[in-house]
Amino acid sequence: MVINETVTESTLFALTIEAIGTILSAIGNTPIPFLSQSLLYDMDNIGDILQVTGTGIQIDDERVLSLNKIGNIVIASGNLEEIAANFLFARGSALQQLLLQQGNAVQVVGTGLALVYSYEQTPNLANLYGLYANLLQIVGLSLQVLAGTLPSNSTESTVTNTIGNWIQAGGANLAVVSQVIENNNSDNNSSEDHSGYQDGGDKYRYGYYFHNHAAC
Repeated sequence: MVINETVTESTLFALTIEAIGTILSAIGNTPIPFLSQSLLYDMDNIGDILQVTGTGIQIDDERVLSLNKIGNIVIASGNLEEIAANFLFARGSALQQLLLQQGNAVQVVGTGLALVYSYEQTPNLANLYGLYANLLQIVGLSLQVLAGTLPSNSTESTVTNTIGNWIQAGGANLAVVSQVIENNNSDNNSSEDHSGYQDGGDKYRYGYYFHNHAAC
């Protein structure tokens, strides 16, 4: 979910597809009176397919094995589990709900790995957006997992699930903004702008950045 030097220009396209998918899933998980349940269900399924497609492109783009790539692989696995649950099992069945909840939980783990990766990157605006993008998606996915533990079809479960989906969508769209900024930086920055990252000095890491700012 986070963008760095290990990806190609197609990452922006992949993140955009993923963001559109999260929006469709969020709409599909929102009780909208003038839309049929069948249509909402289909939108959720299409959203999941777009999400796993976007994540798959990012996995293919990454040239080296990193926490971000591993995280994306885990995220894709969680999305595939959700897709399988929707297509292989009856809607609303206990097994389907269990697999959906597990799929969201797997995505939380994958996004957590990407969050750790983003935390270790150069503290610039693009990576800061990426950091918050992952954090928002972890919160959103965690709410969806929580919704699965609440009584089925209850108001609490529906509201929690809806809020979680929209927070996840917000994070996915923030990741697109991060990539746009990163692309602009790549076009405009001179080689010396990246010297700190290449040297690997602690002062160019978020751990150092946040620690010293907190100390002030």
